Amino acid sequence: MLKRQNIELKETLSYNTLLVTSTITGLSFIIILSLFNFPSIASLVSQHKWLMLCLIGFSCYLLVYFFLDKMIKQLRSWACSFGVTKLLVLRFELLGVSILEWFLAGLLFYNLVYYFQRDQNFFNILSIFAVASAAGILSFMPGGVGSFDLIAIIGLQFMGLTDNEALTVVILYRVFYFILPSCVAIVNFSLQVLRRSEQKGYVIKSQIYGQLVATVMAIIVITCGLLLLISALTPSLISRSKLITNMEAVVFLQYSRSISIAIGFMLLFLAEEVFFRVKRAYNTTMILLLSGGIFTFIKGFDIEEFLFLLIAMGILRLSKTNFYRRSILVKPSHIVVVVISVPILLTIYLKISHILFTSYIKTFHYPHLIFHDVQAFIHSGILAYVLFLAFIIFWYLKRDRIEKNPLFQTLDLVKVNKFFDTNIGHHLSHLIYLGDKNLFWAEDDQVLIAYSLFSDKAVVLGDPLGEESLLSDGIQEFQRFIDTYGYRAVFYEVDEDKLSLYHDNGLFFFKLGEEAIVNLQEFDMVGSSRRSFRNIVKRFEKDGYIFEVLSPPFDDQLLYNLESISKEWLDNRKEMGYSVGWFQKDYLQKAPLPS
Repeated sequence: MLKRQNIELKETLSYNTLLVTSTITGLSFIIILSLFNFPSIASLVSQHKWLMLCLIGFSCYLLVYFFLDKMIKQLRSWACSFGVTKLLVLRFELLGVSILEWFLAGLLFYNLVYYFQRDQNFFNILSIFAVASAAGILSFMPGGVGSFDLIAIIGLQFMGLTDNEALTVVILYRVFYFILPSCVAIVNFSLQVLRRSEQKGYVIKSQIYGQLVATVMAIIVITCGLLLLISALTPSLISRSKLITNMEAVVFLQYSRSISIAIGFMLLFLAEEVFFRVKRAYNTTMILLLSGGIFTFIKGFDIEEFLFLLIAMGILRLSKTNFYRRSILVKPSHIVVVVISVPILLTIYLKISHILFTSYIKTFHYPHLIFHDVQAFIHSGILAYVLFLAFIIFWYLKRDRIEKNPLFQTLDLVKVNKFFDTNIGHHLSHLIYLGDKNLFWAEDDQVLIAYSLFSDKAVVLGDPLGEESLLSDGIQEFQRFIDTYGYRAVFYEVDEDKLSLYHDNGLFFFKLGEEAIVNLQEFDMVGSSRRSFRNIVKRFEKDGYIFEVLSPPFDDQLLYNLESISKEWLDNRKEMGYSVGWFQKDYLQKAPLPS
């Protein structure tokens, strides 16, 4: 950051020196206060006398800090050019920041202790915290692991906490002060790297890193969905239940519970699209998380679940740029399975919930509690399922389909003929004229890719057509297009000479078979190896068969005869199509016909 502000390296080093040396000035200040409150730490220091030297050293550090420019030549020379007054002000500012940081850390430590014993004095606990922190720093272990924990536990035991309570306080302090902030920082840093890489044009969406972030987001969404379902499964706390029973809008509370259940199932359904990084899943999930938090709070004043969902929204917001797909393939059979399975799961879920509520009512004698009869549970389940069903139908019908994209094109004879006027095709190019394949035009219509969609695959017939130097960029453009809709590219019947081209674009190879090619220039029927073939030809000639190549245009009678032969051979079977061709009159009119 200093470099971006055009600050010279010499001054940058001076700034860093001041910053690094100021980090423990706040702790030094708190230790000085602790010495004035020495009785609170006297037992701890008497048992470990080396801690007294530690406290004296940290107390003196605050005075030494303000004379560092006298001890470091670098800082002294900078002080002359920068100004002694400004330097002193800067040091006091850094001291204030350090004191605030250490004081807040001590406040967290005190609140954890206060949870177990509420009669503890704040400055006594702060003194224990300061001594433990000083011991942790002198141990030169990362985060003072071991030293801080041991001194803190011993000090808390002197203050009256049990062994288990002291250990729990230290563990919780580690979780809230180190582990959770570190996790948030790692996620934030990772997303910042992802965002900057995308801004610079690096293609990393398909890499493992981007998918790792999506996996974490999907797990969070699943967790939130389960949290809403579990929250609605059980009654609220007793104190909150008393408050609920005094409210007049009981029916509205029932609706809130039903809506929370529906949102829980919706989040579980959306987790798949969050995993595949679909844009619309991000916006919808944010709305559902907020709505779920509001309704779960209304139904039972569950502030914990509400805060958790808000945190999940914040984490999801950080990963917004990771969502880039417009949609993924949604099979109707998948929707049918979901529509059938959810009411079954919902019935089991409500049955368990009814048992829990009934037990709660009998135990705590709340006969007027919400959902005290089976009929209320049935109504709740019907409402939740109707909401979920409406959401599924709307989600399926409003999905962005690849067929609606202008780049998803079918056969355009004029455009294809113009392309082949300037480009050479291959042995499968003629099958484009059947019209059963989609065409993708890449590199400003200089590369042509013929493909068909099958399941979640875009199966390309043969190699891309066009200028050799443009094929790689054309493949990448095609992959980006279909990946936006959740499809993966499969290249079928490719040329062996172009295997390196596909390998460079991240594709793997699978040998499905080989294609026989006869070199007509070198083929003849001479020799003993051709004897059986010559016998077959002579047999056909003896039976009156002839072979000739007819040139278009063909008359209707010939086409009718050919169609009759084709139907007789098919015997009511379906034409195979795609790479083997099929009977079509317009297609047959475009090339010579062997007969």
